Amino acid sequence: MIRNERINLDESARRRALPASVRRVLLAALAIGGTALYALSFRRAAAVGSLYPLAAAVGVAAAAAWVVFGGVLVAVTRHDRGSIITCMDLCLDVMGLGMLPLLTAAFANATAFARSQVGPIPIAAELVVLVHAALLVIADVLMAAAFTSAAAPRLGLSPRRALLLWVFGLNGAFAAVLAALVAGRFFT
Repeated sequence: MIRNERINLDESARRRALPASVRRVLLAALAIGGTALYALSFRRAAAVGSLYPLAAAVGVAAAAAWVVFGGVLVAVTRHDRGSIITCMDLCLDVMGLGMLPLLTAAFANATAFARSQVGPIPIAAELVVLVHAALLVIADVLMAAAFTSAAAPRLGLSPRRALLLWVFGLNGAFAAVLAALVAGRFFT
């Protein structure tokens, strides 16, 4: 009897869930929109306005890194015919989690840098860089933990292999693209 109730609950939850295509579109919009909001939140910073180009470079590097990482995942898990969709779904789920710290940071920026009758809150650029670097690391650690734990059941990757792919496939691509953008002064 308990098993039948569980099956009925699982079927009921499936019926209430969003269709996969709608869920994918919403998560992609959250990832793209959240990254854009994060970068744009630096526009209002008078004292640290020079950080906006760096924030834009971080956003572009993140987008490029996810594209590279997706390709790496598909190549590594190509044994499964549905691996492209499986990899995409896992990446979108993980990106959605990573948006929590970034949207919190965007809200904090909007609040701290808001113009009022007295002016924006005076903040040293160095402090802003340190806080945002810490938030990016927190987002990365949260996403890495989620990816590593979900990679085994969804992609058949061991936690070690998943973490190596994360560090070198995603973080490595991010660092390379960001370094190229900063060195080339694309956003200055």
